[in-house]
Amino acid sequence: MSKVSQQLSLTRTYQKPVRQKKHLGSVPGDYYEGRHLIPQHGLGSLKHYPGNEAGPRKIERYVPVYNADGTPKMEIVTETLCAKTYQPKGRGAGCGLLGGATAGAVAGTLAAGPIGTVLGTLVGAAAGGAIGFHSAKNDQLSERWVERPIDHPGMNGYNEYTVPVPEFHRHQDENGQKKTDVSLKGYYHHFGPVLEHKTVGTYQEPEIAHSRPGPLKAGLLTVGAGLAVGLLAVLFGRED
Repeated sequence: MSKVSQQLSLTRTYQKPVRQKKHLGSVPGDYYEGRHLIPQHGLGSLKHYPGNEAGPRKIERYVPVYNADGTPKMEIVTETLCAKTYQPKGRGAGCGLLGGATAGAVAGTLAAGPIGTVLGTLVGAAAGGAIGFHSAKNDQLSERWVERPIDHPGMNGYNEYTVPVPEFHRHQDENGQKKTDVSLKGYYHHFGPVLEHKTVGTYQEPEIAHSRPGPLKAGLLTVGAGLAVGLLAVLFGRED
């Protein structure tokens, strides 16, 4: 018999900082650069620019509002928090699909053959389901107060990240085996602000905590297991 989901609801009044949106600067727009005869950026590059106004993409962040004496302005808020315990069966099913898809994709991309791909998908689904089920089993809820920093973000120039864009080519060799070749398609240029955060105070706020890992951690564990299963399926499938 499955355990019934439990729910915790609580209402708390506390002080939190007042914030307002502020323009910090701007950066250029991202763009794609086609492949050259000779690679221009190798495996990628990072370049820093000192200016804070450099393009059409605006950079805005929420910053604290201050009192006349320079201290962060606080306001009294009342919030109601609600949460339910994680459900092992539901998470097990979701992680099972994720594990099977990951393992199957790895095996298929690396040409494991039909047996290896199917086997990898099935074993990956089983491993993901087990990880998901046990990561949510016996979850309990509790209230806790967490100290949060009051940060004031500022912009100190921006960076240009240049990363290679691969292109995959599927083909069969002279023995009829599926192969995947990788070549350079081009480069993607991404611009991002360099943000510096200055801590100007702290405050405490309530939250509902789970005793078991969250869905993100369970998903990362499942993907890791799927990758491992997919690689093993490649070794097994190449024997058929």
